[in-house]
Amino acid sequence: MSSSTSKAQTTPSRWQRWCVNQEVHWKRGLLIVGLIACLVPFFQIWVEQRGDFKLHYEFARRLWHGELIYYGGHDTPYPPFWAVVHLPCLLVTSHQAQLILYPLFFIAFALLVYSLGEVVKQQEATRGLPHRSLFWVVTIATVLTSRFLIRDMTECGVNLLLVAGAWWALVRWQQGHDKSAGIILGLLTALKCTPALFIAWFVWKRQWELVGAASVTIFVCMLTPLLWMEPALYVETMHYWVLTLFTGMGTADPSQGVLGVEPLQNISLKPAIGRFFMHLPEGHVARMEHPLYFDFLNLGPVWAGRIAWLTMGGLLALILTRIPRQVTNRTAESLPWEFALGSVLILLYSPITWGQHCVGLFPFFFLAGYEVLYQRKGSFALAGAVGFYILVNLVLNRGLIGKDLTWIIDSYHLPTFSMLLFVPFLLKFRAEAVHAIDSDPALLSEPTQTEPEAA
Repeated sequence: MSSSTSKAQTTPSRWQRWCVNQEVHWKRGLLIVGLIACLVPFFQIWVEQRGDFKLHYEFARRLWHGELIYYGGHDTPYPPFWAVVHLPCLLVTSHQAQLILYPLFFIAFALLVYSLGEVVKQQEATRGLPHRSLFWVVTIATVLTSRFLIRDMTECGVNLLLVAGAWWALVRWQQGHDKSAGIILGLLTALKCTPALFIAWFVWKRQWELVGAASVTIFVCMLTPLLWMEPALYVETMHYWVLTLFTGMGTADPSQGVLGVEPLQNISLKPAIGRFFMHLPEGHVARMEHPLYFDFLNLGPVWAGRIAWLTMGGLLALILTRIPRQVTNRTAESLPWEFALGSVLILLYSPITWGQHCVGLFPFFFLAGYEVLYQRKGSFALAGAVGFYILVNLVLNRGLIGKDLTWIIDSYHLPTFSMLLFVPFLLKFRAEAVHAIDSDPALLSEPTQTEPEAA
């Protein structure tokens, strides 16, 4: 009786056998759907120019003609080096340049998948596991971030390229190439300030060679606009950028930011917290006249801002207590989880986070998908958090519930809190990775790459 029961448990059902036999066809179908999803934004851009690319094109044009590139608050959050890298686009029209650069998205996507694949491959080699196909892992991560990936296609994948470059730098560092990893992160930070959080992570880990290379790269890139600017104009430009950026970031009022009044689409954590501790004034762009819009506490802008900063600072301090400063092994399984945590924190702590920036969630979904599929480390809590994320960000869209209801969802900052829910799971996965190494004698007996700072 027992032998027949065990045989029934091990023998796959007819449905399971059919799914396995049809796997090739499933993959082909998904690839076709993905190709169609990639072509639709391209044809939309072909018909009519969309997105912010025309703003970046104007950014470069002003630099070339010796004008104040930030005049009128134009592209204020971007460093001047952003205009430098867009100078080759001036050889054609803005519309033509956007079409030419559209394949940059696929290059960035391939680089990100390659970098994450190298991270997983290193972990498999460390633990002596067979190499597994990553097709379904990539598919899961792509579907869960599809809304943001499609939005970033309109921007030619520049945000995805920043994420991919940061993970490529991590792979280079794990391979012992500190200087090249630092140069990569320096270039990314000179383009946009948010990748500086990854450099801060290496500062916390006391990887001074990488940090030094990144700092030198940032300094050199920040000086490159002098090739086209007069020194006086350069000083005025840098003064305007630094003053505007830090004034906007340091304001106590959560309803005000780098761009002035905080728009409804900003997914950052600070305005999300402030929303529940102050009443937005009449006429504010994030305030709605709708029966489902409710106010909560009314503490005033200053106190609401203090609570927001205190909450964000406390959360960051708590996270740092869970992340050690020593690095005894660069290929430790806990490090990619810390890096993925950085990708999520960039979205939460950045003063400006649009939908296209949320491609930074891809590494978390990739690593978590691998753990759930192959390591069976899923849980009902994780399923609930992902389900809430899917409901808020993918299911309840304009096509299903209409524009007003999606604005109501955004007014309560549910997309922000759905991403915030992933922070404890990242810390949990990191702790489990450390525990797995500590409890495995075979891994403890292997030689590790000891860092001089840790020694």
